[in-house]
Amino acid sequence: RSGFWKNLWRLNVPNKVKSFAWRASRNILPTKDNLCHRKVLNDPICEACGLGAESDGHLFWSCDRAQEFCKLSGIPFDNCGVHFRDFIDLLWHLQFSQRVGNELLELVITVAWSMWFNRNAVQQGKARQTAATTLQKARLLLEEFQLSNFQPSQTVMHDREQWTNPSPPWYKVNVDGAIFEAQQALGVGVIIRDHVGLVVAALSKKVFCPLGPLEAEAKALEEAMDFAWDVGIRDVHFECD
Repeated sequence: RSGFWKNLWRLNVPNKVKSFAWRASRNILPTKDNLCHRKVLNDPICEACGLGAESDGHLFWSCDRAQEFCKLSGIPFDNCGVHFRDFIDLLWHLQFSQRVGNELLELVITVAWSMWFNRNAVQQGKARQTAATTLQKARLLLEEFQLSNFQPSQTVMHDREQWTNPSPPWYKVNVDGAIFEAQQALGVGVIIRDHVGLVVAALSKKVFCPLGPLEAEAKALEEAMDFAWDVGIRDVHFECD
């Protein structure tokens, strides 16, 4: 199982989410089922559905609330006839049986962390969030973390060194799009420079729509055109990769 653990710690998620995923995979979260085994509680029944013992497998898979998350997330689970007793069984199935990429694994464990966070808040007397709200917060947490920790590749830096100035009075608008399949979203980056190479305006945004590579480039170009118009720049050359 060394490959499983190494990959878990390499995932591009906040450290608190990695720590949670490790604890859940080791079955050492203080679920009601675990607390009953340790003689801390007498009742192991899940408070969200009231239909089974609150184990990590139940919380993140079997529970009706967990299934609601699965449907809303749009994650392509290949789960026909499959029951996951423990959280590690779910991750193992995704990684080695279904062979999903790390981007999907990152979304799955971040959603699970958000479910656990809200479950603990409910234990402290706070309101239970809807599945849609918790899912939205999980996506936002993952998006903000990955954007803030993005490291451009050497290839991108090399391309920037080949940038050529437009002739005055023209401006050059460089635009690119990145597809986040698991989040069904498109990241758009736009930078506008004048004829001496000075940055006049820049834009970074995420558009939530499932697009293929060609459509994503077209959408990114549309966003760049709208942005240039909004900032009052008309004489422009557009440049995509």
